[in-house]
Amino acid sequence: MARLDCAKATLLFLVLLLARLPIAKAVDNAVYAPTKLNICDPCPDLEIPVSRPRRGIVISTGALFSSNASWKIVDLDTHTLKHVSVLIDRISGNWGAPAVESQLLTNDEEYKILMKANEIWAAPHAIPSISVIHPVWGLSLFDENVERREGGAGLPDGEAKELVSIFDEIWQKKININLPLPARTWLRRIDYFQV
Repeated sequence: MARLDCAKATLLFLVLLLARLPIAKAVDNAVYAPTKLNICDPCPDLEIPVSRPRRGIVISTGALFSSNASWKIVDLDTHTLKHVSVLIDRISGNWGAPAVESQLLTNDEEYKILMKANEIWAAPHAIPSISVIHPVWGLSLFDENVERREGGAGLPDGEAKELVSIFDEIWQKKININLPLPARTWLRRIDYFQV
């Protein structure tokens, strides 16, 4: 009887120990783009001021009559999120030198991005835009030589809007960690006044 109680106690201890271990989302084992719909073939070259990721996501934003353009780029091979911005000469159309900021993604952040990107890859419909006069946007998903592109006038809606929100949430969290308190307060005020 004592031996049975000892075995039960050992089993209970192991179950409780395993229950307390954190369960990590296996980003390395997660499949990127298992279903690919609305493939662009052939796709014209994507013009961005840095090298395009082999596997990843590029979200571009700009505005008509503006000299600013920016890109948010996730590279799934290097596990990074980059923010790239350039000034565009409005007369010649030439780009200035790009300003590039890069942050490493945690497993949880990358997993969240990966799952939303997979929803977009599998969506049978075009991603809608919110009708706004001035802004323009674009979304490109890459899996080696396979690509899906979305975009339009206005702001992204649907799954693309959710993906942009994930990018912005991750970026804001990372830059707020690296900024002193007065700068964080100032950035919150800027966010408040953005349309």
